[in-house]
Amino acid sequence: MPEVLPRLAIVTGAASGLGRAFCRQVIAAPGAWHIVAVDLDEAGAQQTLAEIRKAGRVDGQCERFDVADAD
Repeated sequence: MPEVLPRLAIVTGAASGLGRAFCRQVIAAPGAWHIVAVDLDEAGAQQTLAEIRKAGRVDGQCERFDVADAD
């Protein structure tokens, strides 16, 4: 039987607003997920990740990153 790998979602702006809302929607999707929560507000992204981990089937990590900065 083939190994079932988790799906990957890289979510920018994960600390609040649409990014946080998208993370919440991911937990409603079938299957296992690995979320990379990206935001300048690392504490907020950690909070989002902690919230969705409670729902199960989700693992992830947080990254502090400014997607508006090309450098």
